[in-house]
Amino acid sequence: MFFFISSLGSPGIDIEIESSEPGFSQLFFANSDQVFSEEHSNWSNIVAGENSAHFPLRAWRGTLGTFLRWDPVDRPSEMLVSSIALNGFLSHESVDLTRLTPSVDVSEILITPEVGASFSANSNDSQILIEFNVNDCAEITNFPYKVIH
Repeated sequence: MFFFISSLGSPGIDIEIESSEPGFSQLFFANSDQVFSEEHSNWSNIVAGENSAHFPLRAWRGTLGTFLRWDPVDRPSEMLVSSIALNGFLSHESVDLTRLTPSVDVSEILITPEVGASFSANSNDSQILIEFNVNDCAEITNFPYKVIH
């Protein structure tokens, strides 16, 4: 048996996004001092159009708190989020889009049940807070490996 880490198979937070502009998206986890930092972040490339952004979770992150910070894209753009989910080896938990709160340089977030959450990212450092009990993520990160026979 061989074990390897796969970013596609690793537990993480998956966000289905439609963006008017390309760039990169970044998700920040709080460290032991409950501070968001580059060290405790993960990023995903974004293209203009539809995207499936995957932000892997790793047990070493020391994730704490009840919020994640999400920088949707690193340039001004129009965004539509159709879903956010925490996915693990044997688990899936959808995040209610009403848990999105504009923080820095983001317009009001409009929730439409049949479409999703739409907003404008108004700068290269727009930020959204996602209310989510990230302490529970440790349970999902127990399965970061795939087995090949």
